[in-house]
This record gives sequence, structure tokens and C-alpha cells, in this order.
Amino acid sequence: MSPREGEALESDAPTLSLEQLRRELERLHGRPHRTLRTAVFARLLEPPGPDERVELSANGTPRRFRVVQARGELDLRRELSREEGEATAYVVPFARALPRDIEATLAGGRLHLPEAENLLARRFGARTITPRVRGSRLRVLALREGSRVYARGDAASVDLDDAWLAVVRERLRVPHLEGAAQLLAGALLDRDRRGPALAELLDQVKDAREELASVLERRMGPSGPAILAAWLGDRAVELGAMVIVGEATRAILTGGGGPSFTLLTAVLDVRIVHTAGHPLRSLREKEGTAGLARALVELGHHAPGLWARLAGASNDPLRRAILGEAEKVLGGEQVRPLAAGSNRLPMVFEARCAAFVDALPSAFGAEERAIAAVDDAAAALLAHDLAREDERLREQVTMAARLAAFLGDPDANGLAARSRWRRASRRSWGTPTRTASRRGRIERRRRERRCSRSRRSRPRSAAGWTGRGRWCAGT
Repeated sequence: MSPREGEALESDAPTLSLEQLRRELERLHGRPHRTLRTAVFARLLEPPGPDERVELSANGTPRRFRVVQARGELDLRRELSREEGEATAYVVPFARALPRDIEATLAGGRLHLPEAENLLARRFGARTITPRVRGSRLRVLALREGSRVYARGDAASVDLDDAWLAVVRERLRVPHLEGAAQLLAGALLDRDRRGPALAELLDQVKDAREELASVLERRMGPSGPAILAAWLGDRAVELGAMVIVGEATRAILTGGGGPSFTLLTAVLDVRIVHTAGHPLRSLREKEGTAGLARALVELGHHAPGLWARLAGASNDPLRRAILGEAEKVLGGEQVRPLAAGSNRLPMVFEARCAAFVDALPSAFGAEERAIAAVDDAAAALLAHDLAREDERLREQVTMAARLAAFLGDPDANGLAARSRWRRASRRSWGTPTRTASRRGRIERRRRERRCSRSRRSRPRSAAGWTGRGRWCAGT
């Protein structure tokens, strides 16, 4: 049959069960029509039998409708010519409109659209849908899901981008979807594996996955399609690890050249290309090494927002899994120094602890730059996430740094030593301890002065002797 206006692909028609078809017929024939002959734009969930019938109430009268599924216009005309009775329901999946001579013989004078099609806008929280939605793959997908509600509201209309985001929000069960970090956090917290279930549905509708990916790229940038691929493929942890890698090596990836860049991209290529189903594999094949570097830098910018959404003890196993995957990428002996700027990787924390311990002995009696090295090592260690979570470790590091600053001068009573001690005391760490120590010295001097005055004003008797070689006025 040659294409004509109103024709549609069979996959565009909503899928109905026999029970849903019965309800559609009963709703249509709730009021009288000049004929019972009905055509419905739909396709059946299962092929009907040769004498398939459904029972319903037509205008208050019990009726048995014969169900016939037509494969095309010629097949429909042939079935009409062989019609056994007017109480016949023709299921038409191949067109949204029929020739006028056929529609004139039908109830209502037209091809009937199911309620699912008519109420599609309400399922997205709107009164109408735009032409982009009406001609999209999303409409086909939504009709396959029956009466599932994606959003609630009373907007005037809904466009394609907002409609797809409503589908994603409903699957992730989040009230808002503002950016890529929130999308990735939702994918990581999808413990019910709703992403793979959506992937199965998307694969049933041609080009639906590509349409959703293009929407996410428009709304969330280049990282949107990669996050979608990770969620649908149940590989969100691997992409989360790439977020940490991108943050840790941002300076190298931004440089775009040099031995460090070559080494890092070679390691990433091996990891991504040789891992089946990796969420960044298609991007690497499409845009090459330069595109991969840009994508990792973009992902790295989302690390703070992602980590904030994964806070809490309940998500500790998830964070450890992400960091473990990241260390598999950057854990090689040659690659590990490239991640020295990370404040999240445990291996970097261990290296900073070792560097601080090694810097302490060199500061005793050494030059000013050795003490500065201790200060730098302490600051780097305290900036790490694992140090921020350990209050006892923070106290130990700050006290060790203060001690190194005090003992670093061979002349502890000299002007330079006192100046260095004052600088160390003015640091943000240790201020309460410094204040308490100063108050103790002042109180001790006051007691000594009182003892001295008492010794001069009282007779020396055995009762006033403290036994420690001095006279105390308090005895």
C-alpha cells in the first residue's frame, strides 16, 4: 500500500489487552450511535482468535462484539465485506485516520482513539501536549505503559524535553532533576534497578533511547548521555569512579599534552575500551582521546555535588565502592603520582600521612624551610576528606606541627624562636591549647609571687616548710 496522509507505523499504536479494548468499546457505546461497527486505533497485546469476542454493555444492552485485527487498508476492506454483523470491533494499528468512505460506516463517523491517547497530556501533568511530543518516540513509549502517571499538575502544555525529564524523575523517584550531579546520584542510589527495566522498554521503541539521550545532552551538557548509559546499563559505580578520576587529574587532562597526559590517557583507554559495556566507551570511540579528556574534566566538576548527595553512614559502602573503582584505574605505580591532588582517594591519604611523618624529624634544629615543609605536609593532610572526618587525627597532626615549630630552632629562648613560636601559635589549629597554656603560666607566676611575699613577712617555722625547698604562704 502506498503511503498516504494519516498512516502510522504499527509500533506507534497503543497496545491494548482484550479487557482494555472491552472498556474502550463500553465507554464509546455508553451513548447511542447509528451503528455498532467500531474501529479502534490500537494493536492487541496478543493476536485474537478466529472467533474472538468480548461481552459488554452497549447503551444499556448486553452485546457480544467480534474482534478483528486488520493488517492494512486492503485487509480492512476485505473484512468489512465479509462482516457477520454490525457488532464488530476492528483493531487498526496501521493508521491514525482512515479514508472517508470507511469512516462513514463506523460509529461516530471516525477512527476511535483510545482513552490512553486522549489522556496522554494528563499523565505528564498538563492539559495539552505540543506537536513535538505528539510526533515523538516518547508518545509511543508512554502509550505502551498504559495509564502510568509521570507527573502531576495542571500546566497549560508540556514540551518534549520536560516530558522526558518527567519520565526520568518518576523512575528515579526524585521530585526535581536540576543537573548531571543529581542525575548521577539518583542512578547510584537506584537500588531497585529501575534503570535496566527502563532500558528494556526503550529498546522496544525504535530510536527512543537516542531521543532521550539528546534531551539530556541539551539539558545537562555532554555528561548527560554518559550518565544515562551508565544508569540503563547498571554501570553507575564505574561512571562514579570516572568522576573521581576526572577530579583528581583535572590539571593534567586540561593541559592536553606532555608525558603525564599521554600516560594517563593510555591507561584510561585500556580501562574503557577493554571493558565491555563501559558507559564512556561509545564516547571514546566517537570523539577520540581529546573528547574523552573533555568529558572527564566535565565529570570531575560534578564530584563535589555528587559527594554531597552521597553523604551519610548509609551510603558508606557505595562511596567505598566508587573510590575502590577509581583506585583500580589510578593505582598503578607509574600513574599513582598523577592523582596526588585528590582529597578523596584513600591511597592519596596514606601517602600524605607518610609524607608528614617523614617531614617531622627533619624539622628539629633545621632551617626555616624544613619547618615550612612540615606546615605544608600538615595542611595537605588535613585537607583530605578522611582527615576531616577524624577529629582525633586532626588534633594529633596540629599538635605535632606546633611541636615541630617550637623545637625547630636550636636556640629555643632566642628572638627567632619566640617569633616562630608566635607564628605557629597564631595558626587556626591549636588556639584553645595555646590560650590554656598561657593562662597556666600566668597562674603559676602569681603563686610564686605570693609565696615570695609570704616568706619575707612570716617567721620561718617548721610548720610552714613545704618540704620541696621553698616557703609557701598557703601553709
